[in-house]
Amino acid sequence: MEKDKGRREYIICIINSEAVYCNAFETMYQSIISNSPLLLERKWVVLYTEDNEEGIEHLIKKYQNIEFISYPEFQSVDKYELKFLLINYIESIEDSESIITYLDTDHIFLRNMDLIEVENGRVILSSEKRKLSINGEKIIHYNASFVRATINTWKAFMLDWKKTYSALEGKVNSRFREEIAFSIAIRDNKVQVTPLSGEIQSNFQNYHLECICFHYGGEYSSAKKMKNVLVGNHISIDTLTNQEKWLISQIQFNMPK
Repeated sequence: MEKDKGRREYIICIINSEAVYCNAFETMYQSIISNSPLLLERKWVVLYTEDNEEGIEHLIKKYQNIEFISYPEFQSVDKYELKFLLINYIESIEDSESIITYLDTDHIFLRNMDLIEVENGRVILSSEKRKLSINGEKIIHYNASFVRATINTWKAFMLDWKKTYSALEGKVNSRFREEIAFSIAIRDNKVQVTPLSGEIQSNFQNYHLECICFHYGGEYSSAKKMKNVLVGNHISIDTLTNQEKWLISQIQFNMPK
């Protein structure tokens, strides 16, 4: 349990033992070492379940400056439910003014990121969002690949996040259920939202060549190509856009050798 006094900065990722997740994490971390070293001054934590330990043992040995924390395995058909490991970790931290930045592993950092200050009651989110309707109720569905908030703010909505996730079973596309539940929970708990600009965090919806980091996840065809690159699958160059060629070059340059 964390007992440090004063405000502390945590950066947290969640992985499983699939090659695409391990390689994405290493690629992201190597790009941070090269292009955004200030982020390394934060406390880095990687969460995983015990059944994945053998598959990520090479990462635990290689990155001894990172705290890898395991939790009991649980059965779920939805791999995105792993994100609720955040709740387990946050509940163990006592310094409520400290800040947690959650990062999906499928980011590539191109320039130095200066993390934006955030006050209680506010969350800084990914630049990607869309509007949707659930049973006639209009909501904003925020992409949750980047989430930054004080621990006090996380604790204000995280249990409702998990409760809403369960309530949405069978009502929304399972691929997005966790993110939609997150969006509803922060709305219902009156948490203020500040999305990142596309110049800070670019993606396939908000593309900026001079961005600080690029999130290449999602259900886009381009995202699937990037994941194939991470596991060494062949991709015909004739099928690639200029944007995809640029991004692949960034990923390949930072992939673990």
